[in-house]
Amino acid sequence: MLGIVGLIILVAVFLFYLLFFSSLIFDPKGSLSPYIITSDSPPINSFRRVPAVSVLVPARNEEQNIGNCLQALLEQDYSNLEIIVIDDQSTDKTAEIVKRFQKKNEAIKLISGKKLPPGWIGKNHALFQGVQEAGGEYLLFLDADVVLTSRHCISQIVKYAMEHETDLLTLVPELECKTFWEKVVLPILGFFIINRFTLKNINNPSSKITSVVGPFLFFKRQTYEEIGGHEGIKGEIVEDLVLAQTIKKKGYRLSYMLGMELFSLREYANFQEIWEGFSKNFFAGMNQNVMMAVACIFLMLSVLVLPPLLVLLSLGYLLFFGWDKFAILYLILGIIPYFITIVVRRILKIYAKLDNTYAFLQPLGALVLISILINSIIKVSFCKGVSWKGRVYLNG
Repeated sequence: MLGIVGLIILVAVFLFYLLFFSSLIFDPKGSLSPYIITSDSPPINSFRRVPAVSVLVPARNEEQNIGNCLQALLEQDYSNLEIIVIDDQSTDKTAEIVKRFQKKNEAIKLISGKKLPPGWIGKNHALFQGVQEAGGEYLLFLDADVVLTSRHCISQIVKYAMEHETDLLTLVPELECKTFWEKVVLPILGFFIINRFTLKNINNPSSKITSVVGPFLFFKRQTYEEIGGHEGIKGEIVEDLVLAQTIKKKGYRLSYMLGMELFSLREYANFQEIWEGFSKNFFAGMNQNVMMAVACIFLMLSVLVLPPLLVLLSLGYLLFFGWDKFAILYLILGIIPYFITIVVRRILKIYAKLDNTYAFLQPLGALVLISILINSIIKVSFCKGVSWKGRVYLNG
């Protein structure tokens, strides 16, 4: 009886994994290519006109990143461009570095951010100030740790936004992972985001599924102002997601595309930054929905943790107690989904530049993310607040 039940479970698990990852396994290029914006240079005649673009970079203690960000912006081939850096009360050399770049190019403006008013989140207030000085028809909100790796990046996103009448375009970057924990933890996110089901539904105006890449938001200015801009969400910790949700709710067009050929992002440089950054965003990004958080934990456990755990337990049983048909059954039950996830990670490395160095340690990465999510739930639910860039933001 147990053997039959085990076989049914085995087949069910196999079919679930095959269904969830089928498009990536059997047709990875066809599955992802409709959502990829390439680094090819747009032909000049593809532009009916060249609208003004304002790039706004909020920077708080970004002396390690701001130079690379600005250098890449200055190398863009787009002609009608202004760059605005908002120094958000930095205590390091951020402003000095920006001033050195100003001497090279007058297109760069530096705004000294005012003291943070009550009720505002730092990044929201910085961008609110920047928009007041911006003259562009389009607004590109760019984090200081973003590097535009293609000099055609802005040309490409303008072309895409105009052709598709997009109100908000957000791009998934090439994640730059250097340290052990970056390579173990961060690719897990791409594992769930970069698949046909997720991409199709985010881009579907009729679907409630919404996601966004906060470090790269390209707005049509008119739409941004019509939904209230950053002033309308001044106290939101996950302001990017709220803006994207508002775009969809009000019937505007959200485009969520893959931009690995256009820019890279090293969002967190060590374990502490990973822990603090995701603790700030994780549960808040789920609208503080406990059921959604539980579902996320269950998904990570079932997809990434339990299969290799089954393999280890089955091998241990066979090693100490000898041959057993049920142990073999559960060994297979663990191997199949674990093997499928490794194959998918390999495919994503090829087509989405997802780091694959420590793919075999994905159970560890999933456990870290689960721990961060639980920490985020505790902090938000019990009003302990979350800390970021030397500031503490309390829930409520």
